[in-house]
Amino acid sequence: MGRPRLYHTPEQKSQARKETLKRYYVKHCAQIRRQARRRFKRAQKSLQQELEKQPIAGAIETPDPLELDNDDPLKVIASAQGHFEKLTRGSISGYLSEVVERCLNDIDGSKEYCQVTSSVWDSFLHDVQDTLSSVLQEYGCRPEYDVGEATHLDIRHVIGLIAEVEELLLSSPSQLWEWHALGRLAYQNL
Repeated sequence: MGRPRLYHTPEQKSQARKETLKRYYVKHCAQIRRQARRRFKRAQKSLQQELEKQPIAGAIETPDPLELDNDDPLKVIASAQGHFEKLTRGSISGYLSEVVERCLNDIDGSKEYCQVTSSVWDSFLHDVQDTLSSVLQEYGCRPEYDVGEATHLDIRHVIGLIAEVEELLLSSPSQLWEWHALGRLAYQNL
């Protein structure tokens, strides 16, 4: 005859497992923490080495400004959406990650790069705002306006995130690098 069952339900089994793991952690917490610190330092060091390997281009590369050559506000909004997707390549967090990495690779030129990038996005925002006022006058608050407003809000969001990166870059580049490595920047939580 086999031994009697210790746990009759999955809940009892789960509870016993949790208690065992808790006792193990209490007994070995110093070793577990030491291993976690080592893993963290290795990951931080490899990210730093990866960032150092990627040289920044000599010339400052900034997003192209939106060129409006159409009188139809709906076509302008559609081209603004396309331009936004082209600039961010479909991922705001990916685009901002590239901006941060470029700034971290060249700290000296990063202030100028952030300012130029911000001014291009600001002019893009103003162009879209002007077009939105035309759409509102012609079409009122219809779906056409909502589409333009969504693009407008996306652009404002990018501008705010670039401003956060620029602020951190000016105050503490090492903190920017650390937060980027740990995934604590606002754009990394999108």
